Amino acid sequence: MKVGKGRPAIRIKPDKRELERLYVKESQSIRDIAGQLGLHPDTIHYWLKKYGITTRSRAKRSKLRKHKLSTLSL
Repeated sequence: MKVGKGRPAIRIKPDKRELERLYVKESQSIRDIAGQLGLHPDTIHYWLKKYGITTRSRAKRSKLRKHKLSTLSL
């Protein structure tokens, strides 16, 4: 049996439309998407870049985002 050197080939290729839907339209995090698809977050980031999907900054999202705007009061 021949053993190759280096990094193993990426075998799972997430669908571009699915990544666009989850990351762009639903604004899910790379970590959340990775959990749903059973992949490593680095793999998701790789495919976002490969597909030309612009990634968001690494700044943390506001904790208020999980609340509906109508329920918040000043």
